[in-house]
Amino acid sequence: MRLQWSEIRARAAAFSERHKQARYEKGETQTFYNDFFDCFGVSRRQVATYEQRVRNLPGDKQGFIDLYWPGTLIVEQKSAGLDLKKASNQALDYYDWLPEKDRPRYILTCDFQRWHLLDLEEGREWRFLLGDLKNHVEAFAFILGVQPRLNRRQSPANVKASQLMGRLHQALADTGYGGHDLEVLLVRLLFIMFADDTHAWVLGPDGSWARLEPARPGKPGRHHPNNSKKRSSDGRGQLSQSAAIRSPSRSSSGPASAMDRARSGSMLLSA
Repeated sequence: MRLQWSEIRARAAAFSERHKQARYEKGETQTFYNDFFDCFGVSRRQVATYEQRVRNLPGDKQGFIDLYWPGTLIVEQKSAGLDLKKASNQALDYYDWLPEKDRPRYILTCDFQRWHLLDLEEGREWRFLLGDLKNHVEAFAFILGVQPRLNRRQSPANVKASQLMGRLHQALADTGYGGHDLEVLLVRLLFIMFADDTHAWVLGPDGSWARLEPARPGKPGRHHPNNSKKRSSDGRGQLSQSAAIRSPSRSSSGPASAMDRARSGSMLLSA
């Protein structure tokens, strides 16, 4: 049976008190994290391993992840007072060289007293001291298999769009349309939805789309229905076609990523 959050917070407070003098990476890390996972009623041995070897690092080197939970968590542990920024860079290097299917969502860097948890999927982070762990246990809800709570600031439209894209992805994949082509299509559709939602379209005099233009917050752009008769001038009274619909370009180093093309706005609706 899963522990209640009140019990987890009580265990975390006891854990913090028990390890308040912990300092030494090599001698105390494993006991530290065995006890940490026990705060959640989870055996560390069931989910994570220590000293996971990572091969083929740059320079034909290899490294060892202090604690590794495939697909979920990397922990890079340091002795007290050492540079956690350096530890974070080291963990990200390990992440890059792991097989894609095993790359984790979370990275934790810690020197026993200072904690820094990073959610790579949501772009969120938590920084706190060991003594405050009891106030941050819900950041580790993934240990219990609990999905992170939806950001209260997130727009319902964003949630709806995410659900729509998920259903579309599955429907197209079920027909056999997948791989890179599917991913590029979904990025293009998402970009179009974003541009429409933020009123980024600039319309020509005939009402057709001419180009994209960032709208100022709280004010309709020249694309807006109220301003649709106004023309976007490039100095000669002509509509600019600089971001007109066209096929994504390819550089000599290979095709740009779908996300890069989405950022540039040059890949909209190309076949």
